[in-house]
Amino acid sequence: MLTDPLLLAGPGAGASSSTSAEPTEEIGFVLALSRALHRYGTPAHRLEDAIEVVCDRLGLSCEVFSTPTTIILSFGAPAELRTRMMRVESSELNMGKLEAVDAVAGQVARLELTPARGRAELAAITAAAPAYSARAVTLAQAVSSGAMAVFFGGGPADVMVAAAIGLVLGLLARWANRLRPPVAAARPGPGAPRRARPSRRMAAQDGGPPPGEPHPLARVFELIAAMIAALAASLAATQWHSLSASLVTVAALVVLLPGLSLTVAMTELATGSLISGTARLLAAVIVLLELGVGVAIGERLAAQLVMIPRQLSAPLPEWTVWISLLAAALGVSVLLQSRWRTVGWIVLACLAGTLGSRVGAHWLGHDLGTLFGAFALGVSANVYARALDRPSQAVLVPAAILLVPGSIGFRGMSSLLERNTLSGVDAMFAMFVVATVIVGGLLLANSVVSPRRAL
Repeated sequence: MLTDPLLLAGPGAGASSSTSAEPTEEIGFVLALSRALHRYGTPAHRLEDAIEVVCDRLGLSCEVFSTPTTIILSFGAPAELRTRMMRVESSELNMGKLEAVDAVAGQVARLELTPARGRAELAAITAAAPAYSARAVTLAQAVSSGAMAVFFGGGPADVMVAAAIGLVLGLLARWANRLRPPVAAARPGPGAPRRARPSRRMAAQDGGPPPGEPHPLARVFELIAAMIAALAASLAATQWHSLSASLVTVAALVVLLPGLSLTVAMTELATGSLISGTARLLAAVIVLLELGVGVAIGERLAAQLVMIPRQLSAPLPEWTVWISLLAAALGVSVLLQSRWRTVGWIVLACLAGTLGSRVGAHWLGHDLGTLFGAFALGVSANVYARALDRPSQAVLVPAAILLVPGSIGFRGMSSLLERNTLSGVDAMFAMFVVATVIVGGLLLANSVVSPRRAL
């Protein structure tokens, strides 16, 4: 949401629709906006700032508290608070819908839309079809996995096998997403539609949860995907002697690695959202454990079938890294449902982050040098936000995936499972160091070039 002088004019400034004793429409819009922002991947500190800005503009007194699973909002004076607690599911990273939600919030805050109309727009955004088809997303996962194999120093065989495994995992994800149990029908109330459902009634009040809980398979998807990736990579290594099974496994699983969640958690901790940051940090560690266990199972199964050779791949020429950077940026943009008009900025931000990391590695070493890459990435995202009046997250999140330390943490967990305690602890410590360095670079970028937006 914009933080220009119009929006910061103070509570109730120009908010003619908020002068009633019971601002039901305004509160309903804020509830729906909170759920939408959370659903599309907004960190706790940004969500709370955005809601406070909108509430100020609408003349509402509101206290906001956000965690990865709960949003609590209290409206009114201290003596007569109206509190709403919403149970929310894990975020669905969708940068295109996040931009649309931000635009609606800005229009309502500037009084260009009524809160009732804004809530209807939010419902339409939630119900809208994805920007890219399921086939495109599956193909993008394969492209991203193959591109990351080049970044990790893989050869032609590594790239092809990583892309193939990424394609299989993308198809598995499509199948898992289709498995949603039906929502039980509710008895219609007075004046309600004849076939009303609980989720639709809730949606009319505060944006409502998604129609149906995830299938149990979705809760163990990381474990199954890691097992399949490790098994396939190990078996492929017996056919191509120039292939590194461990490199291919990490590249194929790069989309599932919680490096971004880890970085967001560290950012929340650094900005004072301690409960949300701690919960998100523990969730990221659990995902790393699931991936590590899945890889261990897959490798043990493969070892029972064949003898797995251990070898290093010959990396491709240096110029292929830049082609892979473009491919990875495009693939991640599709995976995160970014708008096509934003893809060019994402590519530029990826390029700035990569160049900055290389310069930083020359001066400070590989781990600490990421500070330069994060700073360049943050500045690029903030310039995008200032120039086009859009949320910086739309560029920052896709581009940051190439910097986040998920692969380091994954290797650390794998080493611990193999009882290589020293190397595992060293890798886990390096993961937290890199995450902290990235957070420092992004915060430094915000202090140098402010995005002028809560998002």
